[in-house]
Amino acid sequence: MSSNNKVNLRSMFLSVAFLLYAVQGASAAGDATKGADIFQRCQLCHTAQKGVNKVGPSLYGVVGRPAGSIPNFEYSDAMKASAAKGLVWTEDNIVKYLANPHQFFVEYLNDPHARNKMTFFLTEMQEREDVVAYLKTVPK
Repeated sequence: MSSNNKVNLRSMFLSVAFLLYAVQGASAAGDATKGADIFQRCQLCHTAQKGVNKVGPSLYGVVGRPAGSIPNFEYSDAMKASAAKGLVWTEDNIVKYLANPHQFFVEYLNDPHARNKMTFFLTEMQEREDVVAYLKTVPK
């Protein structure tokens, strides 16, 4: 094989590898439109409207917000303890939380008795990522 063919083969291999990496990364990201649809299930307890709380606090601007920071909302003891420990609702933390809110606090606080008010969860990773993508579109 000539050195020209080796260079072309190497370039093609790198291009294919990059393309596969890009496609894999794209599929792991959330879809805000799908997330808005999924969020409808959350609206029994939450809203994405600024200053409007229901059973759960408003999720307006939640991505990047310190936990337990909505004034005059009555948070669970686990949420208050997590807020005191410095929990911030990063994309990753929201994804983990939505998988199992109680377990999230058990692990975050290292307290097997930590309890939270939220009983809803999303078992599918893609659904959680989609909801986070939607929540990112709701301003702070």
